[in-house]
This record gives sequence, structure tokens and C-alpha cells, in this order.
Amino acid sequence: VAENTIGSYPLSVEFTDASVQGTFPISTWNWSFGNDSISEVQNTNFTYLYPGEYDITLRVEDEFGLADTVFYPSLVQVDTVFGDVSWNGSVQAFDASKILKHLVGLETFTPLQEEIGDVSLNDEISALDAHYILEYMVGLIDGLPYVPEDPVMSGATFTMESMAAEPGMTLDIPINISNIENIKGVTGEISYDPNELHMDTLQLGDYLDGFLFEWNEVEPGRIQFATSGNRSDVANGIFAQIQFQVLEGFNNETSILLRNLQLNENEIIDIAAESTIDYVLGISSAGVPLSFALHQNYPNPFNPTTRINYDLAKDENVQVAIFDLSGRKVASLVDEFQNAGYKNIIWNGKNQYGEKVAAGLYMYVIQAGNFHETRKMILLK
Repeated sequence: VAENTIGSYPLSVEFTDASVQGTFPISTWNWSFGNDSISEVQNTNFTYLYPGEYDITLRVEDEFGLADTVFYPSLVQVDTVFGDVSWNGSVQAFDASKILKHLVGLETFTPLQEEIGDVSLNDEISALDAHYILEYMVGLIDGLPYVPEDPVMSGATFTMESMAAEPGMTLDIPINISNIENIKGVTGEISYDPNELHMDTLQLGDYLDGFLFEWNEVEPGRIQFATSGNRSDVANGIFAQIQFQVLEGFNNETSILLRNLQLNENEIIDIAAESTIDYVLGISSAGVPLSFALHQNYPNPFNPTTRINYDLAKDENVQVAIFDLSGRKVASLVDEFQNAGYKNIIWNGKNQYGEKVAAGLYMYVIQAGNFHETRKMILLK
């Protein structure tokens, strides 16, 4: 006998043995709950955590060694909750985030999770599924799964700027998005040659304000990303900004590609945008930055040394200094007149007296003419 065999997960089912003994009393019981779980208790309880139909088997044996088995196919039926890939019994924004993590390889879904996460019922899990979950959470969709009666047309144009560079430079490459039409979910890859470029930071652009965003460097030179949200109030903007360090191995030409791009659940675009980085030797009109800038140190966090890159748009008196959180100057790295160009300086984690400083959060500040900027860094021990 089984009680409470149909319902939503977690579903607790009471199983009772109703066998009648023969000449000899029954001595052993073996329950199989249909998911590789078993029990040897005569009357037992089992909780099902995942949706599905489960076959139940009970085998009994008496003291003489005689045995019998009963089998009930699909006796337990646990309801499906579409969108609940976290298996907690309800659909939440956390489930949308887990879908994005799965798409970039930070999590691996089971086949059942992929089926439950496919709330658009198109036999693939996508960033659009995450978007529908978010809309369901705020009441814009009445229920899941959700298949619109009329598919919504969508599209966008992505562009990346080409630049000139030389080893040691820092490049800020924006990914621009324009001609936006009904973009609710985007997945794709950023690829580059790791022997010539090192990705320092990946920052979200203004277009992605309010979006969920996940990314993962699946291998050197290949970054997968997935994002979901809705910005119906803008027609163009910056999708993301990537900062690269140009390595010593760069001496000719290299490319940064935005590829395998999928908008909503449209066909995948092999190459959606490309930035070509040309080699420029020395500081020339092509190699002088257009504006002053102070870049994020690399590596960060760091131990024991880190590199600080900064750009000078024209010749100036330059000061670069390190401060602790109380505002006290720890070390002066640069205090001289410098020509325009791409510059960098190494800090070895020591103060102005040559002593190693304590681990923690520090600020580095640049003053070059009227240009002034501050950034933070973390020293580890």
C-alpha cells in the first residue's frame, strides 16, 4: 500500500507492506523506489526530490527462503515544475542565473534539468529561457512553459574597434551594440590569441544595466558569456568592454573575435564582430593615446608584484603614488616629466623605506597635468 503517490516535489510517500505470510513468517523486505534507492525496512517512507514517474518494486522472503515480488509501474508520479532547475520546488531568479551558468560551462545540467529549463519548449536551453523565467517572476508571463503565439522578431548589430598596439600596451576594446530589436537573451564567445594578448578585465557596458550576466574562460583565449534581461528603452549602447594586455609575443597582427553569437533563440552567427590589432613600433601619431587613462593593475589581486599601466595623451609632469585606506602615502612610483605614450610601472609591494607592506586594500593615484584618477588594488600574502 502506498499513500500520497502523486504531487509536486519534494514528495514524501508512505509505503506499507501488506504481504500475508505462509507457513513461515516473512523475514526480509527489499523495496526499490525506482531511482536506484532501496530500503530493507518493512514499512518505510521515501521522499522524491525530482519530477518523473517511478516504478516501485517490493520483494519479500520468509524464513524458509521462499520469496515473491510485486511490481507497480509508474506508481509514483512527481509533477514537473518547469523552470525550477535548482530543484527547490519553486521558480526563482536563481534558476535563470543557473541556466546562464550552464550555458557558459560553470555548471553542468543533467538531461532532466535541461528538459525542465527549456521553458520555451524548442528542445534547446538558451538565454531566452532564462529571460522567460525572469518575466514569470515579475508577473509578465502567467505560467511556464511559455510559447508565444507569434514569434517576436529580434536582431542587433555588434561592432568592435580596430587599434594599433605594441608590446606592453593596455587596450580597452568596447563591444558596441546598435539597431537593437527585442533582444532578451544573448550567448556567444570572445576569442583571441593568448600568446599575444592577455585579457585583464571584462566589464559590462551601459546596455546591460539590469541584465543577468555570466562568463567563463573555458580555455586560454576563449571566453563564453551568456546574458539575459530586457532594455526596451535604448536603441544602441556599449554591450561590454574588454581590457587586454599586449604581450611580448605580439609583433605583427592579431584579431579579437566576437563569435558563435546567438540572439534569443535565433540562428547562431559564426563571426558577429572583429577587432584587428596592428603592430606599431615606438611612439608615433598612431601609437599616442587619444586620452589620458589609468588602467586596472595586473595581476589583481597580486603577490608580490603588480604592473600599473597608464596612458598619456601629451607630455606632462606625472606622479603615480600608492596610498593605504587611511589616506597615508605608502610609496611614490613616478614623479617626473614624461613624454606622451603608453606607460607602465611595477610595484613590488614595498613602502618608500623598502619594507614590505601588510596585505590588504590599497589605492593608486595618478596626477598628470589636469588629469587625476584613482583605482584600487589588493595585495595578498
